Amino acid sequence: LKLDILDQGLSQALVSVFRLSGCTQLPVAMGMLCVLSTACLLIRIGEGIIIRSDKVDSDYRVDASAYPAVFSYPNTVKRGVNCAATLVDSAHAITAAHCFDPDSPQPPFPVTIQGKKFVVKKALVHPCFSFDEDGPNSADLAVLVLSKDSSTVPIPVYDSTDEVGKTFTFVGWGDTGPAGSSTPAEKNGGGILRRAQNVFTAVEGNTLKYVMDAPKDGALEHEGMGWSGDSGGPAFIESDGKLHIAGVNSGGECCEYGSTDQFVRLSSELSQDWIEASIDANSAQSVKDCSAWGSTGGHPDDDHPDDDHPDDGHPDDDHPDDDDPDDHHDARLFELGMISGKLGSGHGVWVWPIALATMLFVSLGLLSLTLRRGVQAFGSVQRSHSDPVE
Repeated sequence: LKLDILDQGLSQALVSVFRLSGCTQLPVAMGMLCVLSTACLLIRIGEGIIIRSDKVDSDYRVDASAYPAVFSYPNTVKRGVNCAATLVDSAHAITAAHCFDPDSPQPPFPVTIQGKKFVVKKALVHPCFSFDEDGPNSADLAVLVLSKDSSTVPIPVYDSTDEVGKTFTFVGWGDTGPAGSSTPAEKNGGGILRRAQNVFTAVEGNTLKYVMDAPKDGALEHEGMGWSGDSGGPAFIESDGKLHIAGVNSGGECCEYGSTDQFVRLSSELSQDWIEASIDANSAQSVKDCSAWGSTGGHPDDDHPDDDHPDDGHPDDDHPDDDDPDDHHDARLFELGMISGKLGSGHGVWVWPIALATMLFVSLGLLSLTLRRGVQAFGSVQRSHSDPVE
């Protein structure tokens, strides 16, 4: 069951839960308790990408057919747990290394590309990326190898080194919400592709940095920032009328105006040599000296809750267990089994307590009703014994 409160409203959502959960088979009072419990477990707000606070989610939604070479994996996007990859030739796709931490699904696994089924048979993960240190972002690269060729037109890799100052477009299926002091609820992407834009502001090591600007500071019309579930996704720069992939979504900070995020830079000699050599050898190529890829591990704030995996144990990751709940290395795979979403303009902070309070209130009401009926029944029995027989 997947409900989008923002689209259909709370009352209609609760009615949908009531109808689909089996609660209709219960008495009215118990049915209401049932539906509240089910709603707390199942309702998710459907909005991945951090958007301008003065915009609505529908402004950023895009049909996946607009980017046929980009796909999500593993095949769990409906649960909000995913990374993304981009075809760079008929049988290989570029993504992020941190998507393959030991706790994440490993190949082989199925994917869908432009409506056709494929199997990712191997992931060539950059050897300089450390899962223990969750970095460095400069080496957050991996190549996915398909079991057969795809007919989908691939995206060429950007080979110019003039990215700073250029506007780029990025897409993802991850968690979403407006820029502000609160991070988005986990697993709320709803399996919907979103598109945003930003401007690269600096090159740092082998990464491209950008900032989430406020509207008053000259934000783009569809200014955005990647978040949990967007890891591995592409940053596109248009050149000669064609899209080129310039970066792979890695990690950064979230989710206020002024927060910074990073894409792995693909135009560098480091990236292009390693990618080409690994594809040619069908094996992740070793690196003699990882210092060229960055001497410190970690995503600055790991600004991806999950690194895209909230629980992947990256100390800075925004996993509930990590030391820094705001880093999204991408918080991008962050996951909670309870309610995740927002009502009205809030960010879900009060939803769970309110739901619990409501459930407690209903439970007490049912208990009170049961006791009252018990007392009435007992009184009726007493009267029947004390009444004289005519």
